[in-house]
Amino acid sequence: MKALILKDLYVLLYQKKMLGVLISLFAIGSIFFGDVGLLLTFLTVLCLVQVNASLAYDETSQWNRFANTLPIKKADIVKSKYAFSLLLLFLVLVIVLPVFFITNAVYKSFTFHEFLSLLCMIMSGLLFILSLTLPIFIRFGQQKAKISVLAIIMIVIIASNVFSNGTFIQDLSGNLNFLNLVMPLIAIVIFYISFKIAVTFYESKEF
Repeated sequence: MKALILKDLYVLLYQKKMLGVLISLFAIGSIFFGDVGLLLTFLTVLCLVQVNASLAYDETSQWNRFANTLPIKKADIVKSKYAFSLLLLFLVLVIVLPVFFITNAVYKSFTFHEFLSLLCMIMSGLLFILSLTLPIFIRFGQQKAKISVLAIIMIVIIASNVFSNGTFIQDLSGNLNFLNLVMPLIAIVIFYISFKIAVTFYESKEF
């Protein structure tokens, strides 16, 4: 499975110059404006894009047909995609944390506890989205999955707007410490269930 993850990393490294420039610009922007959320939002979107691009690349290049001729378990092929997703999440943390400390040393806009709360919620949310999109991409393929993923994003946006009215945000902030404990655990469980579903989908496909 290590070789499968390396394959996706090599595809990512092929874009290293462009990604390096974009990440640097958002990092500088976050420090300049005193808002690490700029970089965190960009990296969150980038993580989703890269995972989905990896699946799309495998489909268009007929990689899955070739991979299934090799002595590799189908479950390991799916597992490599989930491991690649977690690796990207780790890279997000590695990039964001130094920028936060620099930004906070200058502007003191967040306490470390507030930043961890925000980071915890965003990472959990990203795991939720990946848990939904990965099985959809594997089951329906690139073209059909785009519509489903767009629908998921729209539902999230609409739900955010609905919940932002009234007292929901106040209630949320009042239970933030509880959510910080519960959300990662729920996200991990759902991510694992998503993996099992994705394996079932992949094993039922013919290439």
